[in-house]
Amino acid sequence: MCKSPESIHILFVDDLPDTVDLFRALFSLAGYKVRVAYSGHEALELAAQLQPAVICSDLEMPGMSGFELAQELRSMPAHVDSFLIAISGSEESELIEKSLTAGFNLCLRKPVAFQHLLQHIQRSCSS
Repeated sequence: MCKSPESIHILFVDDLPDTVDLFRALFSLAGYKVRVAYSGHEALELAAQLQPAVICSDLEMPGMSGFELAQELRSMPAHVDSFLIAISGSEESELIEKSLTAGFNLCLRKPVAFQHLLQHIQRSCSS
């Protein structure tokens, strides 16, 4: 059985404010506890404080890429088992393999349908 949305903490990371605002609203309307970060560095700070079960991150961000963020998160004991979802608009063919090697559990290409993303999150949080 899937956990209730209220018990699942999600961190959404992207350097584009419109994308972050949209997903914050959608996750909130679906009943999830969601926080957002606009950079990899900000995401690391929030992840250490909040210990979210799910972290969705863009791959191409200035300062710290999503790949670097995933590697940093996986080096933190609290995030060894977090479900990490990479989201990217890139058409690079090696993107999925590269994101999995960096520590992501799943890689989705933009534009991502919210219901599709939600299904993956619900499956990851089933227990």
